[in-house]
Amino acid sequence: MAFNFHLPGLSSFSWKVQCSILVVFLVASYFNSRARAAVQLLTIALLIWEFGLRLVGLVWLLFKGVAWLGFYIYFFKQGVDYLLFGLDWLMGGGIDGFLQDLDRKNREGAQQDN
Repeated sequence: MAFNFHLPGLSSFSWKVQCSILVVFLVASYFNSRARAAVQLLTIALLIWEFGLRLVGLVWLLFKGVAWLGFYIYFFKQGVDYLLFGLDWLMGGGIDGFLQDLDRKNREGAQQDN
């Protein structure tokens, strides 16, 4: 039988020793206010250690997720803009102007060869 979570500094002991140490802390905190404050401080530190690290990890994952989502949205928008520009260029006579320019350059090249 073991605890579901590991207490820092106590996890190397058996569960009986861990329970005994916790009972000693409980009895000491019942009779002495300074011991009670120390146990409260240790409990708060343990909770911050256990849940604070998980919370920081979760916040970091959320930050990365938002950053990657913004990255993908930006480049998807860029791709759509390029596609729409290309379609506009094709439909708006861009091919005709391009072919006329090529034909003009070919004629100029042929005249220079003669």
